[in-house]
Amino acid sequence: MIDDRLAYVRGLEQLVQIVQQLSATHDLPTILATVARAARALIGADGASIALRDGDRGHHAEEDAIAPLWKGERFALDTGIAGWVIRRGETVALDDARADERFPAGAHDRFVRGLVMVPIRRADPIGALGAYWAAPHRASDDEVRLLDALAGAAEVAIANLEQWDRLESHAAERAAQLEATNRELADAYGELKTAEGQLVQSEKMAALGRLVAGVAHEINNPVS
Repeated sequence: MIDDRLAYVRGLEQLVQIVQQLSATHDLPTILATVARAARALIGADGASIALRDGDRGHHAEEDAIAPLWKGERFALDTGIAGWVIRRGETVALDDARADERFPAGAHDRFVRGLVMVPIRRADPIGALGAYWAAPHRASDDEVRLLDALAGAAEVAIANLEQWDRLESHAAERAAQLEATNRELADAYGELKTAEGQLVQSEKMAALGRLVAGVAHEINNPVS
């Protein structure tokens, strides 16, 4: 029991480091790879995977295992364990996933037996984080808590990434607007200089006209 609690405390310490790492990451593939790798290491699983929601479907976006079993596959949310977790926002822990009716049909040749999967965000989940073992295994309460905390960190990291993308998009829009404004100002300045040049030229011509008229008047004036 003491050894289990020590393992849990060490897991929490690792989790703090993982959260710090995620906070400095600004691209989704790196976030997913970090979380999948951490899930496997935190609870000593043989593999870990992340499924993300994509409208009314889902896809296995990342996996950390000796040989990926599901990465890249897409699925309907009303099928499979990942779809069940995403739709309901509830945790699933199974001693032997193959004996569960939600286990994907045709996947019994894969080595998954023990399995635990938690939602990424409880309310309106955006995905599911799972860990699995090649032998029957019932995830302990501590293992579930660690995995759930990691899913929470993943949720925050993805939300921060979305906010970061929005800020970058807004900054790009503002930069484009400023560039357009600068072009308009440059065009207006060019037009002003042209008008100024035309005005000066017009004034010169008027002055010259007055001078010529004055000279002509003086020539035609006998007294002068």
